Amino acid sequence: MVKQLFYFSLLLVLVAACGTESSKGVSGDIGATGVPFIDSMTQLINKRPGNAALYAARAEAFYKRDNCEMAIRDMSTALNLDSTNIPFHHLLADIFIDCEQSLPAIRTLERAATLAPDSIHTLLKLSEFQFIVQQYNESMQTVNRILKIQPANAEAFFMLGQNFRELGDTTKAINAYQRCTDLDAQHTDGWLNLGLLYERRKNPVALKYYDNVLKLDSLNREAMFAKAMYYMNRYDDDTALEYFKKVVAFDKYYQDAYINSGMIYLARADYKKALDQFTICTAVDPLATRAYYYRGLSLEKMSKDSLQAAIASYKTALGQSPSYQEAKDALLRLGAIKN
Repeated sequence: MVKQLFYFSLLLVLVAACGTESSKGVSGDIGATGVPFIDSMTQLINKRPGNAALYAARAEAFYKRDNCEMAIRDMSTALNLDSTNIPFHHLLADIFIDCEQSLPAIRTLERAATLAPDSIHTLLKLSEFQFIVQQYNESMQTVNRILKIQPANAEAFFMLGQNFRELGDTTKAINAYQRCTDLDAQHTDGWLNLGLLYERRKNPVALKYYDNVLKLDSLNREAMFAKAMYYMNRYDDDTALEYFKKVVAFDKYYQDAYINSGMIYLARADYKKALDQFTICTAVDPLATRAYYYRGLSLEKMSKDSLQAAIASYKTALGQSPSYQEAKDALLRLGAIKN
């Protein structure tokens, strides 16, 4: 989950609460995540221990530095001082969920929703967190609360689609995403998910939805990749390769684009180009287990002279994932390990 930039929403609060001295402490010269900023907040807290906003600002800085313990401690103090501050509850929930404490995150948002039962933002956040922890029925119940307050909320219908999709009800998911995009024609995630579900049904209308995303966001890597897979699934490999290239031009860490490009070259018996794709993938991500396996397969098929390199690549894949049966089978086939 992307960490929220809650700190900046506190700047005016800090300036108002602490006067000229605090505005110096939150200037761009110090930065919102570094030790100087944390030290500055600590000095202000020592002078004004009853100011909840100062604890929240320091908690945000700790959070961005992945110091979960201190971030949670400061947010707990902030909420003890100001228990009805809804943004404080939101920030604490973000900290909990990113620190893999899902139950406290949900409970924190449930408290916020009790304090502000008509807050669409709070209810949407609660629904999203419930979805993240696979509480699909609870998430839909929260969405229904939103729709009672605001029947035409596009994001609520998007969350309905997310939950129906995970529950395996594709028809209801499509209907929900369609309602989402009807209400908000610029909802790229709604269009993308419509495309993915129609592609699952092998319906070519999927391409139209991917194009809708790219019209709104020409650099959307997920839509580029989805288009590449659309063409790959229809054996238009040249067009698929063009889109895979676009994906990695925008995001060099997109593993699946390299791997699927390599798979196309493997199918063409162009082992050198396949090897290049898998090797690039392992270079940008040394933990790309599948890429090591397919790199080994490319080397094995190239020539007998490259068998030792193939074995080394298979062993790397198996070392990273001991349950990787294909890598184990390859090593058994080459006599590199015993059954």
